[in-house]
Amino acid sequence: MEKNEFLIKTNTQLTYKDLKIGVGNFRDEKCEENSVSREKCPSVSLWISYRDRSDLESQIRVKLGDKVDIGVYSLEITEISINSTSNYIKIAISE
Repeated sequence: MEKNEFLIKTNTQLTYKDLKIGVGNFRDEKCEENSVSREKCPSVSLWISYRDRSDLESQIRVKLGDKVDIGVYSLEITEISINSTSNYIKIAISE
Protein backbone atom coordinates (compact mmCIF):
# COMPACT_ATOMS: atom_id res chain seq x y z
CA MET A 1 0.00 0.00 0.00
CA GLU A 2 1.59 3.26 -1.16
CA LYS A 3 1.55 6.21 1.25
CA ASN A 4 1.73 9.84 0.22
CA GLU A 5 2.76 12.30 2.94
CA PHE A 6 1.65 15.92 2.99
CA LEU A 7 2.31 18.95 5.18
CA ILE A 8 -0.78 21.09 5.85
CA LYS A 9 -0.42 24.46 7.55
CA THR A 10 -3.00 25.87 9.94
CA ASN A 11 -6.15 27.33 8.38
CA THR A 12 -5.38 25.84 4.98
CA GLN A 13 -6.78 22.92 3.03
CA LEU A 14 -5.29 19.98 1.15
CA THR A 15 -7.03 18.57 -1.90
CA TYR A 16 -6.03 14.99 -2.69
CA LYS A 17 -8.07 13.18 -5.33
CA ASP A 18 -11.62 12.94 -3.85
CA LEU A 19 -10.61 14.30 -0.43
CA LYS A 20 -10.44 17.82 0.94
CA ILE A 21 -8.84 18.14 4.37
CA GLY A 22 -8.84 21.42 6.26
CA VAL A 23 -6.82 21.89 9.47
CA GLY A 24 -7.04 24.34 12.35
CA ASN A 25 -7.63 24.79 16.06
CA PHE A 26 -4.21 23.52 17.14
CA ARG A 27 -3.77 23.08 20.89
CA ASP A 28 -1.87 21.20 23.57
CA GLU A 29 -3.96 18.98 25.81
CA LYS A 30 -3.32 16.67 28.71
CA CYS A 31 -3.01 13.11 27.52
CA GLU A 32 -2.09 9.64 28.62
CA GLU A 33 0.38 7.34 26.94
CA ASN A 34 0.81 3.84 28.32
CA SER A 35 -1.00 4.91 31.53
CA VAL A 36 1.43 7.82 32.06
CA SER A 37 -0.12 11.30 32.13
CA ARG A 38 1.67 14.03 30.19
CA GLU A 39 0.97 17.75 30.26
CA LYS A 40 1.37 18.44 26.57
CA CYS A 41 -0.12 16.34 23.84
CA PRO A 42 -0.69 18.31 20.62
CA SER A 43 -4.01 17.92 18.86
CA VAL A 44 -5.67 19.49 15.83
CA SER A 45 -9.11 19.63 14.25
CA LEU A 46 -9.61 18.21 10.76
CA TRP A 47 -12.51 19.10 8.49
CA ILE A 48 -12.83 16.33 5.93
CA SER A 49 -15.01 16.27 2.84
CA TYR A 50 -15.24 13.59 0.17
CA ARG A 51 -16.35 14.45 -3.37
CA ASP A 52 -20.00 13.58 -4.03
CA ARG A 53 -20.30 11.82 -0.63
CA SER A 54 -21.81 14.20 1.91
CA ASP A 55 -22.39 11.21 4.22
CA LEU A 56 -18.59 10.98 4.66
CA GLU A 57 -18.07 14.64 5.66
CA SER A 58 -16.76 15.02 9.19
CA GLN A 59 -15.03 17.26 11.67
CA ILE A 60 -12.75 15.37 14.07
CA ARG A 61 -10.01 16.09 16.59
CA VAL A 62 -6.81 14.03 16.15
CA LYS A 63 -3.50 13.49 17.93
CA LEU A 64 -0.14 12.19 16.77
CA GLY A 65 -0.36 8.60 15.53
CA ASP A 66 -4.14 8.60 15.05
CA LYS A 67 -5.48 6.75 12.01
CA VAL A 68 -8.73 7.62 10.27
CA ASP A 69 -10.43 5.66 7.51
CA ILE A 70 -12.70 7.55 5.13
CA GLY A 71 -14.04 5.97 1.96
CA VAL A 72 -11.18 4.19 0.21
CA TYR A 73 -8.54 6.29 1.99
CA SER A 74 -6.63 5.77 5.22
CA LEU A 75 -5.15 8.82 6.94
CA GLU A 76 -2.37 8.69 9.53
CA ILE A 77 -1.20 11.70 11.54
CA THR A 78 2.62 11.53 11.46
CA GLU A 79 3.54 14.92 12.94
CA ILE A 80 1.86 17.85 14.69
CA SER A 81 3.86 21.04 15.21
CA ILE A 82 2.66 23.85 17.42
CA ASN A 83 4.99 26.84 17.61
CA SER A 84 4.88 30.62 17.59
CA THR A 85 5.55 31.04 13.88
CA SER A 86 3.56 28.34 12.08
CA ASN A 87 1.40 25.40 13.13
CA TYR A 88 1.20 22.42 10.80
CA ILE A 89 0.53 18.70 10.56
CA LYS A 90 2.03 15.99 8.42
CA ILE A 91 -0.46 13.43 7.25
CA ALA A 92 0.13 10.18 5.33
CA ILE A 93 -2.65 9.12 2.96
CA SER A 94 -2.94 5.63 1.50
CA GLU A 95 -5.58 3.89 -0.59
